[in-house]
Amino acid sequence: MGSGDYPRLIEQLLPAFRETAGALRSENLGLEADIAALEAALASPAALQKAHRGFLLKLQSLVP
Repeated sequence: MGSGDYPRLIEQLLPAFRETAGALRSENLGLEADIAALEAALASPAALQKAHRGFLLKLQSLVP
């Protein structure tokens, strides 16, 4: 797998990201905005990586 495969991987993971956002809606993390950013960045691997990292950092904030 190379960097050219990254956008397709993220696109395939979007349903899981949406499910996660729905399950954590009560945490008020704003994950829906991060998912929208991921979708908007699918054409730019660098922007996509930044959006993905933002999503993951919010999830990491839940870990003590």
